[in-house]
Amino acid sequence: MQIFTRYEEIEPYITKDSSIIRELMHPSVHGNSNQSLAEATVPAGGKTLLHKHHLTEEIYHITEGSGIMILGSEEFEVKKRRYCLHFTRYSAQNSKHRKYAAENSLLLCAELFS
Repeated sequence: MQIFTRYEEIEPYITKDSSIIRELMHPSVHGNSNQSLAEATVPAGGKTLLHKHHLTEEIYHITEGSGIMILGSEEFEVKKRRYCLHFTRYSAQNSKHRKYAAENSLLLCAELFS
């Protein structure tokens, strides 16, 4: 099991919606079993695909930029260092969500697996 990572050694990948993802810790790579930590960059004017999760909860921490978060029928502004968002298994699992970036946005996302 790998217990640490080096940022510069983690290869980012680009998703279908043009977000840039860097898996900082992930069960399939690092051996941890119930959580992952990823960095997501959403370009200015970009948005993630509307999606939902069946087996995970997510916690977001916006480290750069600003934008709009949509969770189900709710829409709210997110800004650098101002919000940590916890999508509980009872709402996020059944609610579709997406992120819109007003400016280049960098998010840290922790996923907790059921």
